[in-house]
Amino acid sequence: MRFPINKPYFISQKFGNPGEFYTSMGLVGHNGTDVAVPTGTFVYAPFDGVIHKTIEEVVGSSGTRGLGITLRATEKDYKDRYLAFINWHLSKFVAEENQVVKKGDLIALSGNTGQSSGPHDHIGAKYYKKNFWGNFYNINIDNGYEGYFDPMTLFMEYIINAKGTQFLLFLPYKIAFSIGDVEELNKIKARGLSETPESREVPTDYMVYPL
Repeated sequence: MRFPINKPYFISQKFGNPGEFYTSMGLVGHNGTDVAVPTGTFVYAPFDGVIHKTIEEVVGSSGTRGLGITLRATEKDYKDRYLAFINWHLSKFVAEENQVVKKGDLIALSGNTGQSSGPHDHIGAKYYKKNFWGNFYNINIDNGYEGYFDPMTLFMEYIINAKGTQFLLFLPYKIAFSIGDVEELNKIKARGLSETPESREVPTDYMVYPL
């Protein structure tokens, strides 16, 4: 597993943020994590998989196009689940539908298309299983987020830049710091990290650098 973006980025909107815009679509809240990056930022495959769909969605009467790409893992996990990622608001597809890709392959360029208020990459994650006939189905479709959960919970290592102090954060079991004080470290610990990946909280008021 690797993060889809290489550049340092800000989390501009976290998973689960409520709002009328989301309830109007039948959602409890924001069903992904938004990372603010310039248009044209390279988006990479976070794992080995197959490009399930490339989506061009026409939004509203203006005909604005929103570009999205979905990647589904080729290997299932220990719970027989297949992880899938979606990236929205892209400016360009690099990979094609049904293309087999490896972790780290360039699949798209970020953008500001569709229902977007600024350049960013919307990242969503959900799990699929196969039924008796070999067809994939969304296992958490009724969770209020169309089956999505916070993708940030899947990435175990972050460097957190808190008030100019860098910490190396290992989720969910251990936190170590390179430079800083115990008080600042304990503030990060107190954010409520849990052992359940889908419910871990990721700090959003820090700059995050993928390792």
